[in-house]
Order: sequence, then C-alpha cells, then structure tokens
Amino acid sequence: VDNGVCKDTRTKKLELIPVRRDAEAQKQGSKSYILSAKNYPNPSDGRFLVEILLADKIPVNVEFFSLKGDLIESQVLSEADHHHVLMQYPNLPDGLYLLRVSVR
Repeated sequence: VDNGVCKDTRTKKLELIPVRRDAEAQKQGSKSYILSAKNYPNPSDGRFLVEILLADKIPVNVEFFSLKGDLIESQVLSEADHHHVLMQYPNLPDGLYLLRVSVR
C-alpha cells in the first residue's frame, strides 16, 4: 500500500475439473444415478459449493484430488437425492484440482 493505494494484490485460484465415475455405466446402457454435479464458483478462492442431484436416494462419494492424483479429502454423503456440500481449503496453492462424484 502506497499513500492508501493498493499496488499489488494476491488471490488464490483453485480450478476444479469434475470427474463422473458413472460415465462407464451410461456407455453400457445402465441407469445413470447422477443427474447433475456442479461446483461453484469455479475457479474459487479455496471455498466452493458442490451441488449434486441424484435419480434416487442413494449414498454418494465426493473425492477431491490434486492434479498429481493425491487424495485431499473424501466424503461419503448419506442417502438423499440432493446434496449441497461446502468445501473449504484456504491453505491449498493455486492450481487445477479434480473433483470426483460417484455413487456407491
């Protein structure tokens, strides 16, 4: 800050790439249980919401990975057909990350 004017800023940028595990089932003509899986904002500052809409009330897995494939967090959500999950990672470095949503 110079004379009350900010000269430089630093923001965190996490960009998520969704990965759906039931895609193979869709190719084989099986029922797709995941109707919608969205995360926003994307990119984010380390805090984002995952919204999942399912065809039935079934358990769902949400896994968050680094681009190198390291598992950062895994959650099993209870049986429901709609989920909102707030995820917070304030200490992660900027970069691309993978978010995998799958049914059990």
